[in-house]
Amino acid sequence: MAAVSGTAAAATAEASADKAACNAPTEAARKALFGVAEEQPAEVEAAVRGRLPGWLSGSLVVNGGGDYSHMSHMFDGYGVLAKVRLQGSKAWGAQRYLDSKAYREYTREGRVVLREFGTRAEVSGPLGELKEVLSQLAGLMTKNPSFTDNASVSLQPVRRGAAAGGPLLMAMSETPPASYLINPSDLSTTEQVRHVLWA
Repeated sequence: MAAVSGTAAAATAEASADKAACNAPTEAARKALFGVAEEQPAEVEAAVRGRLPGWLSGSLVVNGGGDYSHMSHMFDGYGVLAKVRLQGSKAWGAQRYLDSKAYREYTREGRVVLREFGTRAEVSGPLGELKEVLSQLAGLMTKNPSFTDNASVSLQPVRRGAAAGGPLLMAMSETPPASYLINPSDLSTTEQVRHVLWA
């Protein structure tokens, strides 16, 4: 009886391991999801397999994390905008990083400078730690926070009149400074939106 139980337990453990292996992302999938996105600001025609319905046309723009280097949380990737445009039987794609202060400082310094959702600014030694704490406190007291303006969470349409340049998208995140207007035609960052509380 013990041999049967052992065999059954081994079979159950093996089945469980097989199931876990099927559900776990591959190393290639992890690299694709949490690596560094390449910018492609100009639209490039994509190869279409099969046929697109004739009635399907328009653009889809999404944002999310594009560069996870030095990050310790999956919500912290620097914002990248991706666009797919469909027309007739053709498709085009483009991708561009959001031009935020956090991303500019990261690319200039080669390290996380502003605190993200789950990733602290990279500092060295006790004096660096003290400087970071004092910077956070000073930012809260002066309404000039030193936390991120990385708007990588959502997009909302913003209607503006033709005289103001037409429709735009607003890229946003949880922190008040993380609001930027985006031109949907070329994915360029046009301006940071200042909310009354933080103006």
